[in-house]
Amino acid sequence: EEALEYTRKVCEVVPCGLTESVGDIAALTVADYYYEGKGVSRDKHLARDLYYDAANAGNEAAKERLKELRKR
Repeated sequence: EEALEYTRKVCEVVPCGLTESVGDIAALTVADYYYEGKGVSRDKHLARDLYYDAANAGNEAAKERLKELRKR
């Protein structure tokens, strides 16, 4: 009911399978965009801060990303 008509024609609306992790995924995605400069000005310092915040919140992928960045 809350989708555009052309979207409803090609998509099926299903219950969310991400539950509480959707916020973690969103935070990690934003950090990735800033780190890689996708559609925003590249800002590695901000990206590292965002990875750090996500890692402190328990996001395992952010912890791994920080480990990778420390190696560089």
